[in-house]
Amino acid sequence: MKILITAGCTKEKIDGVRSITTIPSIELGQKLVSSALKKNHEVIFVASSLITDKEIVENKNFKQLLVTDFKSTHDCLQKLFTLNKIDAVIQTMAISDFVVSGFINKDDIYEIKNNNDFKKLIKQNPNKISSNNDILISMTKTPKILSMFKKWNPETKVVGFKLLVNAIDSEIKAAITKQKNDSNVDYIVFNDLKNITDTKHIAHLYFKDDLENYISFYKTKKEIADGLIKTLERKN
Repeated sequence: MKILITAGCTKEKIDGVRSITTIPSIELGQKLVSSALKKNHEVIFVASSLITDKEIVENKNFKQLLVTDFKSTHDCLQKLFTLNKIDAVIQTMAISDFVVSGFINKDDIYEIKNNNDFKKLIKQNPNKISSNNDILISMTKTPKILSMFKKWNPETKVVGFKLLVNAIDSEIKAAITKQKNDSNVDYIVFNDLKNITDTKHIAHLYFKDDLENYISFYKTKKEIADGLIKTLERKN
C-alpha cells in the first residue's frame, strides 16, 4: 500500500514574531511510519517537523515533506493526491480550525456598528504588532482537510482521530458520529487527553458502519500504530 501519514501541528501567524499553534507532536506519526515501513508499505509523511531517525530516513519506501500552516498543509496534501494513488491516509496532525485574518485595537471596537465598519478597522501587520495597546484578534474558520480526502480520491481509506477532554459516553458518541458524517472517514480513533501520558496512550478504534462498538482497544502509541496498519492491511 501507499500510505499517507500526517503528524504534528500547524502554526498560524499573528504577525512576524507571534503565532497561534496546536499542541500535538510527531511521536505517534513516527511510530505509524515505522510500523508501516516494517510491513514494506510505501509511506509519505507530511508533518510540522521532520523525522531524523537514520533507519527510517534511509528507507527507500519513505518520503517526508515539511509543512507549517493550514495553507501549506492543504496545498501539499492536495498535490500529493493529484500526483499519487494514495491507498490510505492516517491523519494524526492537529490542523488549525482557524487562521488569523487580522486584529483590531480594543479601543476601536466601540466604533463598530456594522460589518463594513469591522472590515475597515481590521488590520494586518507582517512585521510586529505594537504592544502599546490591547488588541482583539480576528480569526476565520478553515475547511476540514479530513473531509477532502474522499473528494480527492473516493477509494482512499481514511483514518481520522478525535481528541476530547474528560468526555462522557454521550459526548464521545456525538463526536465520532459527527466526524463520520462530516468527513466520510472509514475509521475513527477516539482518545481522551486525560488518558495520554509519556508512557500510555489509551485509544479506541471505530469502524464507520458500527459506531456503537469499538473494534480495537489500544494502550500505547506503538499498539495504535501496529493496530492501524494491520487493520488497513485486512481491508485492502
